[in-house]
Order: sequence, then C-alpha cells, then structure tokens
Amino acid sequence: MGWRARVHPVRAAGNLIKALRAGYPVFSVLRERAENNRAGFSTAPAGLEREVLYAVQVAENCLGHLAAHDVSVKGRRVLELGPGRNLGTALVLACHGARMTAVEPNAVAWEADYHPLFYAALREWLARNRSLLDRGPLDRVVRKGRIPEELIDFRPGSLEDSPSLPGNSMDIVFSNAVLEHVFDLQTTLAELARITRPGGLNFHQIDLRFHLLSSDPLKFILYNSRKYARLREFTSGECGSRVRYAEYKNLFQEAGFRVVGEEINLWADPEYLAGLRKKIKKRRSNPYRDWPAQDLAVLSARLEVRRQDPAQGSMVLK
Repeated sequence: MGWRARVHPVRAAGNLIKALRAGYPVFSVLRERAENNRAGFSTAPAGLEREVLYAVQVAENCLGHLAAHDVSVKGRRVLELGPGRNLGTALVLACHGARMTAVEPNAVAWEADYHPLFYAALREWLARNRSLLDRGPLDRVVRKGRIPEELIDFRPGSLEDSPSLPGNSMDIVFSNAVLEHVFDLQTTLAELARITRPGGLNFHQIDLRFHLLSSDPLKFILYNSRKYARLREFTSGECGSRVRYAEYKNLFQEAGFRVVGEEINLWADPEYLAGLRKKIKKRRSNPYRDWPAQDLAVLSARLEVRRQDPAQGSMVLK
C-alpha cells in the first residue's frame, strides 16, 4: 500500500497528514520510487518475464528444500500461503504432481489483460527450459481460460480468518515473504499447526526489513509501540513486521513445531547496525533496546520446521 496523490486535493492533504502521523516516510518513498522509474524499472514484457522467473524460482526453491529432507511433492497435499496476484508457483508444483491448495487474503480474480498472458508465458518458459516436465496442468489453464477448482483448491481469505481447511490435512506448507505481513501471528501459527499433519514440513521465507524504504531497512525498530501500531494499521501490514528472527523461531516452537533447518539470506551492514543500536540505546522504552546485535542484524531468513505429534513426537514425512 502506498500514499497516492491522484485524489481530491482535500482528501490528499488528509491522507498525507495521516501518513506522516503514522510514521510513513512519504517523501523518501516517493523519491525512491521515482529513481526506480527513471531506471526503467519495468516494461510490460520485461515485467511479465520477471514474474514468470519469480514463480519458477519460488517453486524450485521449495523443491530443493524438500529434496534436502528426502521428500517429494508428488501426491502430497501442499499449501501455499499468500501466492499474490497469480498462482504460477502453485501451478509449477502441480506440474510436479503436488495436490495444491492456496490461501490468499486478496482474492485472485481472473484479469483478462494479465492472467492469460502470464500463464501462457509460464507454459512457454517451461517448454523451453524444463522440457521433460509434465505441463498438463498449465495446458488446462490456458485452454479453459481459468484455473479449474480440481487443479488448485483456492481459498480467499487468510488463516487468521479461518478459511476452513481440515485439521492434519497438509503434508507441506510454504510461504515467501508473507508472515511479516500477518497481524495476528500467534493465531496464524496455531492454525498452521492445526492443519499440518504430524511430521509435516513448513518452509517460510521471512523478510524482516522495513518494506517501505530499502535504504533504511530497520527504521521501524526505532518507533515507539504506538507509532509502530499506527504504521501497521495505516499500511495494512505492508510496512513489514519488526518481529525479529529469534522471536519467529520461539513462536513456531510454542505453536508445536520443531526447527529442522534455517538459512540467513541477508544481514544488515555492520556500520548501519552500529548506528541504529546507538539510536535505540537512547530510547529507554524501546523493546529492542537490549536486543542481541546478531539477531537484529538478520534482514531475511528461511525457517524450516516440522510439526510434532503431541502424543508420539515428530514422525518423519517421507
């Protein structure tokens, strides 16, 4: 979500005041976006290609992580949280034999000027680059001009809103830059524990940065609790979450998961982090005032967890 100037002048002024009060870095964000636009950030064909590559990358990353645990998606019930505008990743996994479900709070409508082009481009890319893969699911989508319900069980909503997934129904759950946007994290993780069968695996890539300003990735750590809450509300969670990596790990464990793998993908620049910690020390009520520097430095990480059986311990998914 971003502040938009193309509204009535009075309304625009009101939105600007609300944004500034919420801590939204309006002018820095607009300046950064202008620089991206000047750099020729996107054209329609290039943007489409990037989305195809992104969908394939997320799917193949998931396959790679599962392979490290000696697990295949073929015949497995797999849930993707927050696929976004398209179901490209879910369709790639369906081509590998997964039985896919997707949960997305912003319902994925079929856009006539986008989805046919995207899914055709995805099919063509796989034909050129993954020629041995069964592209039957994508063939059906392109031919029908929609995604058949029996191919992907799509659930509009969020786990917080309980989209009525059966308990112990998922073998594998994954998300990519989703959990940092969740408002009620404990409820969401409890729901993940409910729907993941004992021994089932979860893979979650978490972006721990301040999403509104890449040049200041931990800016929201400095905010007091009230200002941070206003910002989260104003941006509908799109600013990201200042919950830190160690907190995510603890919350997953409290929900009934066991950490079985992890990878730190991105660290804060040491000089930037040192300056930030000096500022935090001056804020006596800041919850991260005495937080370990090593954990504050984590800007992006993948967390792999296995659902434990409360009665029998964790059974391995094979």
